Amino acid sequence: MNSESRRDRVIKALEHQTSDRVPHFCELTEQARNKLIPHFADDFENTTFNNHLFYQQYSGWPTPVDREHPEFYRDEYDVVWNRSGVDKDIGVVETPMICGPAIEQYREPQFDEQRFRKTMYRAARKNNKYIIQHSCGDISELFPDLIDIGLDCYQTFQTEIYDMDGFKRDYGNDLSIWGGISTQQILAKGPHSSI
Repeated sequence: MNSESRRDRVIKALEHQTSDRVPHFCELTEQARNKLIPHFADDFENTTFNNHLFYQQYSGWPTPVDREHPEFYRDEYDVVWNRSGVDKDIGVVETPMICGPAIEQYREPQFDEQRFRKTMYRAARKNNKYIIQHSCGDISELFPDLIDIGLDCYQTFQTEIYDMDGFKRDYGNDLSIWGGISTQQILAKGPHSSI
């Protein structure tokens, strides 16, 4: 029996179908990658991890300042931001950053994020791309809206937050997950035998 290609496995996962193996992806921070480079070949992430995904993030904004400082970005107002290790998540481990009825009215100043996401999702769909949205933390109350505007896959699914069976029951027909490994407990603190 021939094994499936990595591409086919990922598409099957996004389409809620069974494949011969579960697709996987491991990404490193720039700091971790730089520490490992002396011990491996330059392309070790591709050869060692054998990742199933190579993805493109929206790069129209922010714009990297230069190659020597990949953590610095320039926004459309020419402001330079240090983005080393930080991101604009919409959730924290226990809850969304804004809870309850306030979240329905919340918008950043002069920026309608839901409209922006819907526009970005639509552009990707028009070009036959899948939509993968990252957020740390518990954003379960946002899942129905994100599914409604076209989300295919939620990344990062944290087992410290979500009940796998409950998620599968409530959203399994509409939303794929990227994650499912305890990154804050098992991977960070667990014994090698549990990993």
